[in-house]
Parts: sequence; C-alpha cells; structure tokens
Amino acid sequence: MRAWWTADKCKPARLTRVPLLGYTRPVAGRSVEAWDAWSRVLEAKGYDAVSVGTFNCRLIGGSTRYSLHSYGIAVDVDPYALGNPFRVPTGPVWDITKFTRVQVEAVEAIRSNNGAVVWQWGGRWRKADTMHWQINCQPADLATGIDWSTVDATQPPPSVDEEDTMPLLPVQYGHGYTNPPDDSGFTDSTKYKADDVEHIQLLAGAEADGVYGHGTAQDIATALNETVPVLVVGADEYGRLLTHALGGQQTELPEHAHKGTHTGGVLL
Repeated sequence: MRAWWTADKCKPARLTRVPLLGYTRPVAGRSVEAWDAWSRVLEAKGYDAVSVGTFNCRLIGGSTRYSLHSYGIAVDVDPYALGNPFRVPTGPVWDITKFTRVQVEAVEAIRSNNGAVVWQWGGRWRKADTMHWQINCQPADLATGIDWSTVDATQPPPSVDEEDTMPLLPVQYGHGYTNPPDDSGFTDSTKYKADDVEHIQLLAGAEADGVYGHGTAQDIATALNETVPVLVVGADEYGRLLTHALGGQQTELPEHAHKGTHTGGVLL
C-alpha cells in the first residue's frame, strides 16, 4: 500500500480538502472520489460523527513505518471514548463500536470501475481499530473512477431488533430517547409520522396534534391507569392502548399506520 502511494507521503501540497461527515478534511488528491463515496454512504446510513481526522504525517506508534494517515488515505472517526476504540473485542465487534454492520458493509461494498475493493475497515482486524478506515487499492484503480452502482446511499430499513425497541416519537427526536422533549411542532420531513402519533393520542384521549412529548406521555399513563408517565412508547404500550380503547377486544393495525411497522405494533 505504501509503495503505491509513496508520492503522497507527507506532502501537504498534494492534498485536497473535501467534505467528510459534516467536516472539511485534507485527503490525497488522487483519492477524492473515493472519499466522496465513503462519506455519502455513511451519511445516508445515519452515521453522526463527532470527530473526523485524516492527514497526519507520523509514524505508527512503536514502529518505524509511516502511518497511512501520512499519505492522506486514512481516517479515524470518533476515536476511543467517542465511540470507536482500538482493542481486541471479547464478543462481536459491533458491541464495541459506534459503526453499525449496515454502515460498514455498505462502505466495504464500494468498488472502482475496474472492480477493485476501495475501502478497508480496521474493525475487521484481530485487534480491532474500529475508528480507522483506509483506502485499500492503488491510485491506478481509483483513476478508473468509482463504480457508483456499488455506492448505496439510500436509507436502510430498520432491523427487527431495532424495530422491537423503537419508540413512538416524531423523527426529529431520534431513536431511543427515554425522556422526550416537550410537545412542539415538526418539519415537513417528519410529517408522514403524524397519522400514527395522532392515532395513539386518540386512543389515549389526548389532543390529536401528531406531536409526541411530555403531555402525550402523561395522557397515555392516565389512560393506562399508571402513575409514571410512559416516556417511550413502542409495540407493547400501543397494544395495551388498543386493548384499553376497545374494551379488551384486540384489533388489526389501522390502515394508515403502516410506515415503520411490524406485527408487534406501531413503530415510528
């Protein structure tokens, strides 16, 4: 790898600054298109970066070899305590990294127009360097261009496990909140969720405004005769509300509540 990219070693003049996961960082000028594909895939798959580090002319710790960061063909994303450590995993690597399997496999699928594998993730190594991504091919491969048919920049469907824990909340509040913000308005991009939120509000006897927050949580708790507000509503609470509203008679999901759903209930 180093022999292929030797002309770029510790040469700031050969770098090009590019947007990566919301940051602008220097990379080898001959690799710009590969970085564009990398960033587009991770952004589309929902990766939210806090720290992105690329070029750094330095030796590998405890070694006389230059790091691939010195060539502008490697990046460290959210290192160590920020979510992506460097250590031997004791179980599945997904247990210790902020990257998801969907995100990693989508980047690993990127190819050049001559079929070369473009990216390698350090999380695949025995001592998993989960923060680390590096270009895995020659400049000549990248010169053929990126095969954009291999760049999956579409949003992935949620897995069954994610659906089972997904709260009933407007999308701008994210996934996994245990303490939703106060009820407030939402943007056009979240409008499609309003029907499902309104439906559960109607079941709970709340104002059907399509926005989930503390007020709706308290109304749900009241409807279920509970003293503690239901701060995260998933399939179980939805089913209990249906049963309560129908006098103990279960029913099918409403026709409008199909987005993001499975047989367990309405999941947003």
